Amino acid sequence: MRKFIVITAVLLTLSLLMACNSAAEDVTINEEYIQEQTVIAVSGVVESTTSRNIYTTLGLIVESVYVQVGDFVYEGQVLATLDTSNLELSIVQQRALIEQARRSSQLAVSDTRRMFNEATSNLQNNTNVNILNAEASLNSAEIDLNEAMRNYDIFRMLYNEGAVSQSELRQRENALELASVSHRQAQNILNSSRSAAAQDVEMLRSQVSSAEISADLIHMEAVLLQMENNLNDAKVTSPISGTVTAVIAKEGSLGAGLMFIVEDTDNLRIMTSFREYDLAKISTGMEVYIASSSGNGETYIGQINRINPAASLGSPVVEFEAEVTVISPQTGLRIGMNTRINIVIDY
Repeated sequence: MRKFIVITAVLLTLSLLMACNSAAEDVTINEEYIQEQTVIAVSGVVESTTSRNIYTTLGLIVESVYVQVGDFVYEGQVLATLDTSNLELSIVQQRALIEQARRSSQLAVSDTRRMFNEATSNLQNNTNVNILNAEASLNSAEIDLNEAMRNYDIFRMLYNEGAVSQSELRQRENALELASVSHRQAQNILNSSRSAAAQDVEMLRSQVSSAEISADLIHMEAVLLQMENNLNDAKVTSPISGTVTAVIAKEGSLGAGLMFIVEDTDNLRIMTSFREYDLAKISTGMEVYIASSSGNGETYIGQINRINPAASLGSPVVEFEAEVTVISPQTGLRIGMNTRINIVIDY
């Protein structure tokens, strides 16, 4: 009973103080309890605990707006639609381009795969034209080399018997050397032809894979997907259930940027600040008394929900931001209202 009388006296005193625009922070409640109780009074603005700014970046004309300020909306409810006629035409055109590109890609895959199969078959069956020509050249070079070796051997024997001159022997020796060089060149050409044929097969294998996965087609499909997502986003919906507190979108205007604000008006909070010399007297979970500046004389119950661990930057005095949750149901508080928060401190 004593506590009820004290709180009543506190609220009466604070109402008088507010009427005089007094900013008392350590208020004497009752002379009888001057040594027992202290009131900390701070101010703050009412906010919603849940608020969403609803944007669009499509840059399309607003076709219809279905809500107005004060309407309650549900999560997923359509708030407005944008004119998508040009976007729908672009989607049809993009799909046609993709289909054309897909047909071209399939033809390229077919041609590349055919060339790959032919090159692989020629390499495995030894029917590659370049390799066959190189082998023929090597066979001819081997015949010439063998002939040159036999001639040289014969002329060397004749030279040893004195039947031919040294000059004639040297001619056969030069011919043998030329035949040896030609044979080595033919062998190198055959080796190169085989290596080139193998490289051609691997290159065609890679081309088949590249043709099957067309980079252009992937890019075009990504563009189409973005267009289709934009078409879905042309229905502007609410991400939460709550009350529409702002309507910026206008029918016939360009839809870009902020369009709506939806807030939960049933769950409110007040952001305020406490000075450093009051921190030792308060803590989270403490009950507070909230009075609006509307002058209706009503007081509501709240609770300190959070006190920042670090002081606010840029303040001329050391203050710590705090969040007060409104506990009283169905209050007369409205978002944006200025309020006075009073905390009775017992000693």
